[in-house]
Amino acid sequence: MAIDAQIAVIGGGAAGLAAAISAAQSGCDVIVVERADRLGKRILATGNGRCNLSNAALDTEQGSAAYNDPRFVEDIISRVGFREISEFFTDLGLLIHVDTEGRAYPRTNSANSVVDILHNAISLLRITERTGLDIKRITHNHQDGKLVFEILADNGQTLTAAAVILATGPDIIPIIDVELEQHRLEPVLGPLHTQGVAQKGLNGVRVRCAASLVQGERVIVREHGEVLFRDYGLSGIVVFELSRYLQPKYEVSLDYFPEYSHDELRVLISRRLVQLSGYPVDRFFDGLLHKRVAQAIMRSLDYSSRTPIENLQLTRLVQILKDHRFRVTDGPTRAQAQVMRGGLATGGFSSQTLECVKLPGLFIVGEAVDVDGRSGGYNLHWAWASGIVAGRAAACRTVANDCVTTREESR
Repeated sequence: MAIDAQIAVIGGGAAGLAAAISAAQSGCDVIVVERADRLGKRILATGNGRCNLSNAALDTEQGSAAYNDPRFVEDIISRVGFREISEFFTDLGLLIHVDTEGRAYPRTNSANSVVDILHNAISLLRITERTGLDIKRITHNHQDGKLVFEILADNGQTLTAAAVILATGPDIIPIIDVELEQHRLEPVLGPLHTQGVAQKGLNGVRVRCAASLVQGERVIVREHGEVLFRDYGLSGIVVFELSRYLQPKYEVSLDYFPEYSHDELRVLISRRLVQLSGYPVDRFFDGLLHKRVAQAIMRSLDYSSRTPIENLQLTRLVQILKDHRFRVTDGPTRAQAQVMRGGLATGGFSSQTLECVKLPGLFIVGEAVDVDGRSGGYNLHWAWASGIVAGRAAACRTVANDCVTTREESR
């Protein structure tokens, strides 16, 4: 039985395209199947349309610590780190620049440039594209001593391949005919839904501060940067990071003056109370805080705008400026999240090749595997790196199998 391609890649996103290109560069005949009408569509939305490709910090000793499963990820990024990803894209014709925080972007600052050079590579390498196909089932059998995968699409069409790389995201369990452990899917790297009187009137306000996820007096994680207030809660990169650690009954604590210790801020506020004695409270924060944030704090303390400054209680004021609490009612929705945590447990795959232990010839990459990282290019790096590793490994397996078959036929 003739096969349609040596390697079939299911999913035409970042991981899938990296896998297809790497496999084709290794000399294999490759077909890419994508549900959407065009390959690479999801890439266009990454990094707010700028496509944060990777992060230079991945080439440091602590690079893998940015992920939820550092031991598994280390085997991949030790071979396909920041330098290798940079070279991969440079070889395809993309110029890259790195900002002061180590985040790598296309020099054009446009995700369209990334998609364009990937499409160029697909065309140059003569990779077959099948778009608008929704895969319903993948089965496997042996024919003439060779493993063959049969891929059934929703329109009844069947494709065959010697190896399959699944890059469809986390919702893949129903389409494969092998039982694998799957962790519960959970949206992460997104805004937090919070509740409290302090949120009123703050929608759209940005403030630089330290944000912590806390349980009582215990600090779970602390981040520094810009927080964006929304009607429903808190957003911004630092809040996205907190969302990775969210558990029931956690709260968000905002420290509006992280550069001051508690005692230093107490001295500052005490002096200011003396200096501005006689003014109404709505003048107290002029030059210290965004006016709407100051108003929210006053509401939290049950002060009106006409309360005399001398009536402010120093201890309560310092406490809320260093530890303004917001009760978290929910994490990010799936539509809001940058990444889905969960998916197939890493224990079911080789950390060297991403090949399925139970079914050799099947490779799983990208978000389909339970790997997620910090914002700043880490998750897109995982997509590229896992795709490249799996593409090369699938090519090696396919070529090796062909060699075995040739020797057997020559006997």
